[in-house]
Amino acid sequence: MIDTTFEDAVKDVIALFEQAKSEWSEFPLAVDYPNRQQVNLEEQTLPYVDLSFDWLTGETLDIHSDAFSRYWFSVVVAVGTKKNEGHFTAQRLLQHFADRLHLRSTPHVTLQQGRPTKLREAHGWEYRPLLVIGFFTRTRSGT
Repeated sequence: MIDTTFEDAVKDVIALFEQAKSEWSEFPLAVDYPNRQQVNLEEQTLPYVDLSFDWLTGETLDIHSDAFSRYWFSVVVAVGTKKNEGHFTAQRLLQHFADRLHLRSTPHVTLQQGRPTKLREAHGWEYRPLLVIGFFTRTRSGT
């Protein structure tokens, strides 16, 4: 088993996302990455993706000398479109990322089934989120 850090987990998910993004060819895809606002909504006209991570919880799997903990996180790929525009494009983007992110494993993380969640609106944009839950395992010693 590879002992994983929080940083390893985020890097693996971003690498999976970047691979999926590189396979999207319908139009150039702008992305807001965590901690790096990149999309200017005043100038943006095409759909874009807002990528975010949240740490959810942790659990102890074994309390012996090689204690294992599992850490759970969520990845949200939210497709943003101008209000009342781009519904079908957003659905294609959601399907594209769902097909490439859910039920995936890397040496550090495992991603579960992606689920579309409720549409939300903000600042004249509609966001259609895809929620993907993932986890990684770490020993007590971190070695």
